[in-house]
Amino acid sequence: MMLSPYKTQIINGMNRETLVRPYMLFNEQLFRFEIHRTCDGNYLFLDIHHIVADGTSLGIILNDINRAYSGEKLEPEGYTSYDLALDNRDALASDAYKNAENYYKSVFEKCGRKHQLLSGQERSSSNRRDVSS
Repeated sequence: MMLSPYKTQIINGMNRETLVRPYMLFNEQLFRFEIHRTCDGNYLFLDIHHIVADGTSLGIILNDINRAYSGEKLEPEGYTSYDLALDNRDALASDAYKNAENYYKSVFEKCGRKHQLLSGQERSSSNRRDVSS
């Protein structure tokens, strides 16, 4: 095996058994980024648990990697998922949400069948309750 000037070992092929392995959810990071140098070329291997990133997020990550690799300056995100959660919490406590909830309750009261809208707290405490009887 040859050693590169970067002191990264060049291997002949990649071993799937060492690339794809289960995550220990509470004992390690839930993502792996590895660079593999082989006789055929260099490869970036990404293994990301779905808890960390879904398909849309993975597209953003890959786009950012490509942009950085091309020399483009990346800006930090201005609005995070945490910000979204805070905004959602505030929206649920707003008068606009309560007005919308009351409006839809009145709409469903006019339906032929008996319908019941549950508040957010009722939904979370009773996910299996039959609400269409």
